[in-house]
Amino acid sequence: MSRRYQDRSNKRPFKKYQKRYEEKGIILDIITSNTARRRDIPKGETRAHVLGSTWFTILEVCIKDGQNVLVMEKTSLNKEEETKIDKIVNRIAYDKLTTIGVKSLDRAIESILTDEEKRFITWINQSNAISIRLHKLQLIKGIGPKFMKLILEERKVVPFINYEDFEERTKVKDIKALIKQRILDEIRDSSVKYNLFTRSMPKTPSRRERRRY
Repeated sequence: MSRRYQDRSNKRPFKKYQKRYEEKGIILDIITSNTARRRDIPKGETRAHVLGSTWFTILEVCIKDGQNVLVMEKTSLNKEEETKIDKIVNRIAYDKLTTIGVKSLDRAIESILTDEEKRFITWINQSNAISIRLHKLQLIKGIGPKFMKLILEERKVVPFINYEDFEERTKVKDIKALIKQRILDEIRDSSVKYNLFTRSMPKTPSRRERRRY
């Protein structure tokens, strides 16, 4: 059998990027062709940059005609729900945010951490080791080996119930600010090795890699 028609079913395919969808988000900035000097935005169309509330994905969305949105407004990204969003255009990187978007990002993350306190406390209660020498908690700046050991001991006795309870029992100061900084680091730096709270940008295989399969 010629190599051209050889069965390649056993060849390892590209590792598929796991899709994780955002159901809701917070408006970071409103964009039009005039304000952003964007030639790719049709005249009369309004777009916005939105921070997803689950994976902290930054999205560019198209706003429905006749709808007005405000910076820091919470919105649904689910088409099956009542929403001002017409469609999601694409995902964008941190460096594509506008000046207003960058300033809004910090406030938006703070808002999500406040609204979904239970979710992040559950993460602290359930976080595990990445390897024999490294625990996920240690990736949060401000939590060293000493604090990590105390956190693991305390949550074993009784799980933490909120930020205040966590801080009182572990003496870690402002855990919400520490988590926020980790989220910002993951969003800003695409080379971060471990994504605790965000999803990494998908890597496009090179032309040479595609030819292998």
